[in-house]
Amino acid sequence: MRTAAILSMTAATVLGIGVLSTGTASALGGETLVCRTANTGYSQYCVNNAAPSYNAYFIVQNETAPSTYSWAVSAEESYGIVGGCAATDNYCDVSSNAHATSNIITVSVTLTQSGSSETLTAQADLEPWCGREMC
Repeated sequence: MRTAAILSMTAATVLGIGVLSTGTASALGGETLVCRTANTGYSQYCVNNAAPSYNAYFIVQNETAPSTYSWAVSAEESYGIVGGCAATDNYCDVSSNAHATSNIITVSVTLTQSGSSETLTAQADLEPWCGREMC
């Protein structure tokens, strides 16, 4: 399943902006939620390219101890879960079909370690493409 999620994310790239962190706890504190684009490393800024569908691959990094995860995904347009997004997964792979307007996908994850919690949020702005140019 993880291989399928990784392969699916290479089909397209995404724009991920705005990671917000709330909550403090001794067991938590350095974690980040980032996205990955095809053929690049992880960062908070990812750009999508022309494709019939777009994937936003979100992953929690810099964990100090094992966590459980509670994922929430919302979007302006339709989307689907490609992989992850479960209580034991530190990643969430979300796909969106091409739309005439941008599709803002917001992903939040609440990490829980030893009774302490922290919520991280990131967004992917999936811009529409008309052929090889942005619409």
